[in-house]
Amino acid sequence: MRPGATIKVTEGGGADSGGTDSGGGLAATGAEDGGALRALGLVAGTAILLGGAVFTFTPWRKLRGTR
Repeated sequence: MRPGATIKVTEGGGADSGGTDSGGGLAATGAEDGGALRALGLVAGTAILLGGAVFTFTPWRKLRGTR
């Protein structure tokens, strides 16, 4: 292909789309479904809370041997 070549994209019926796509197309990435991100946030939040609890309630003086 030469540098200034244009590529025609066709959908379904064979008509040129012209770059204006009103039916979703490339812009429809599925990002409106946030189920995976919500699950990831729940797991990350749980890990942070558990880590904080372990750090807070660990008997550090007993583990170091000083009283």
